[in-house]
Amino acid sequence: MNFKIQLTGLNELLSIIYGDETNLSSLLRELGFEESQIEVIRDKHLENVIFQFLEVIHKRLTNDAGKDTYYQILVRRYGLDG
Repeated sequence: MNFKIQLTGLNELLSIIYGDETNLSSLLRELGFEESQIEVIRDKHLENVIFQFLEVIHKRLTNDAGKDTYYQILVRRYGLDG
């Protein structure tokens, strides 16, 4: 998995969903995180945060029968699998 490709894809997806060139850092700011907290996340925990974020998206886009077609489309379109 290429972490930078995942980050780029996630930022592109967030920008499409929320508009205005939204990325993970700006979303965290809007959620009330301070710059120092965002820096700690970026420096030490970013890979885990992205993994968890993608897990939530996967869970939300998987239907009751276990099909995750919409998630797989997003993964391929935005390179979320790295």
